Amino acid sequence: MDSTGKLLFKPGDIGFSMQAGTGFAGNFKGYSSFNTYVSPAVGYNVSSRFRLKAGVTVFNNFGDPYISGYDNYYSPVISSGTTTSVFIQGDYLLSNKFMLSGAVYKEFSPFNANITDPRLKIPESQGMILNLNYRPARSFEINASFEYGSGSRSTLNSPFYHHGTFP
Repeated sequence: MDSTGKLLFKPGDIGFSMQAGTGFAGNFKGYSSFNTYVSPAVGYNVSSRFRLKAGVTVFNNFGDPYISGYDNYYSPVISSGTTTSVFIQGDYLLSNKFMLSGAVYKEFSPFNANITDPRLKIPESQGMILNLNYRPARSFEINASFEYGSGSRSTLNSPFYHHGTFP
């Protein structure tokens, strides 16, 4: 923020961020799992309104795969083990209260290298996320996001695949 309270990026600044978290998943069939993640990123302010970020996320899941079913299609939503994803994100300040963000990501599973049966491989995800952030007050914000991708991370699979979320 500048001295007048406007949200602006300082051009040329380089920043570092770190997110970490944990979660629990379960369903009514008795499957449950516990997960943790860490996600460092580096950002560069291109201009007073545009910022680029690049980072990596390491996700580790313990326990059962959380199974989800749509029609006759069953796949693990969260796989046991560790996955790593890389991402590139851009943030653009539309105004003092609105920010538009977009990101592309690619997820890798190190366990796939040792599996020869393609039916047992974990689908490696890739996709994009669009986000609109609205901040009406300094300590309150609303986000609206849309994600489209392939693999186990996104439930919005290709609309051309008949077992996807789209009809």
